[in-house]
Amino acid sequence: MTERVTIQDVARHLPSIARLRDVCRALAALEIVRHPAMAGGGEGTGGRAYDFLCGWRTGADVAVRRTGGGDGYAVAFTCYGALLLGFDHESPMSPYASAPPRVWPGVLDAVPRDFAPYVAEPPAFLAGPVPLVTACAWRAAEDDQWRTGEDIVFPAADSGSPTDDRDTGPDGADRLFRPLTDPAPAQSYARGTGMPAGAVREVYAYRPLDRTAVAELNPAADFATVATELERIGYPVAR
Repeated sequence: MTERVTIQDVARHLPSIARLRDVCRALAALEIVRHPAMAGGGEGTGGRAYDFLCGWRTGADVAVRRTGGGDGYAVAFTCYGALLLGFDHESPMSPYASAPPRVWPGVLDAVPRDFAPYVAEPPAFLAGPVPLVTACAWRAAEDDQWRTGEDIVFPAADSGSPTDDRDTGPDGADRLFRPLTDPAPAQSYARGTGMPAGAVREVYAYRPLDRTAVAELNPAADFATVATELERIGYPVAR
């Protein structure tokens, strides 16, 4: 059976806050180049798989991922640090697995008070009767590691969830956050999209995108449209 990976395992492989922000912006930039005609997601409600919203809340930006199947994550970058919220709708830890809905005990209980507003009012696709969260991690600006709830009692492997025996653990964290922990993210993204790996690596290296670079990634993309969207998410552009 596949090893059951949880957010507690994933947290040990997350990069620094600064690097995570760059990775999130790179993913959003690549989606813009790949799908320039799609509108920005506005709290993750658009058609692109990844987006980055500058000024999402006062003093806070947010990166979002939507899988298209009802799952996704949000990463809030604030003056206090960073907060990750993930939701796997098939997880036995889904709030909707209970009546009335409730967040699985321990997942959010230890979140520092500074991050509480971003839990209480997450991006729209994670909002519900209670926050739609099955996995959570956070890192204070002055901290040297990512943290999670320590007292989470994860459901047993025979919980009945179809995802629990596939490529994810009980909370979905491994699958949801894999783009953020992948040791070779450019190769993985290039392989999944057909974009040239060398050009994708340049985006992950946070190199400014000019007309030539955009054309290499997607010859059909209109540079002016792409450049405007890249500036919206704060990714560097060379016009």
